[in-house]
Amino acid sequence: MKRSPAKRIWIKNLREGKYSPSSGGYNPNKLIYDGEEFIRVRVLGTVVDTYDSDKFSAITVKDETGEISVRFFQDDTEWTENITEGDLVRAIGKVREREDEIVLNGEIVRKLENPAWIELHQKQLKDMETKENNTETKETKESNTEIEETEI
Repeated sequence: MKRSPAKRIWIKNLREGKYSPSSGGYNPNKLIYDGEEFIRVRVLGTVVDTYDSDKFSAITVKDETGEISVRFFQDDTEWTENITEGDLVRAIGKVREREDEIVLNGEIVRKLENPAWIELHQKQLKDMETKENNTETKETKESNTEIEETEI
């Protein structure tokens, strides 16, 4: 089975999307936002909270649009050992729902020393939104042209 790519997404879009739990077999949990499926995601932001217990550790990551909990279970808790509040991080994880809240089951978290990574991530997301908006505008114009031509 091919591994799903970790797609960039704003945290608010994770919260606004529709969660679709696995139907079993090889069908993974996913979130659907704006017609696109997200199984694994990549978020960048500032750590605003940390939590450690015997069963799992978690960090709360905040970008300019919202916050999300990234949780690491049992053998994976070493990922958060050197992460503290205020750190800039890139986190990759699978989308899950816990107690009616979207969270990420963390796979990787890396501390970013250069804040330019955050700026690049934000620019790439904004560029993707602009491209999607331009595509929608073009499709709408083409659709309107087809309607006008059939009316003639």
